[in-house]
Amino acid sequence: VVENKPDVVLRVIHANAELKEWLENRWIRLACLDPDDASIAIYRGAGIFEALEGDDVPLRRVRCSSDHYRGQRGHLSLARIDAGRPGGTTMRGGCCEAPGRDEGNPKP
Repeated sequence: VVENKPDVVLRVIHANAELKEWLENRWIRLACLDPDDASIAIYRGAGIFEALEGDDVPLRRVRCSSDHYRGQRGHLSLARIDAGRPGGTTMRGGCCEAPGRDEGNPKP
């Protein structure tokens, strides 16, 4: 996710052949978060951004990234991480910590 307008990001894509190849072959995915209105546009290829209306695919919600990948191997589906939101978590030392958790006690 890049926080900028699609037309600005599109100029960057066209100026970088390697980036354009990665996007056109869908080796990476790109979304733009408009800094003015928080709308999201998804890059669909061939220079086309499409407005995201609701969730493209309903996502699993997790408190932090390790809740999603812990114990998993291989490709993971996407997940919505609620860190920094009420009831979410904060990042400390590269791992998820619940609000108010004593930093001296490792998370189980």
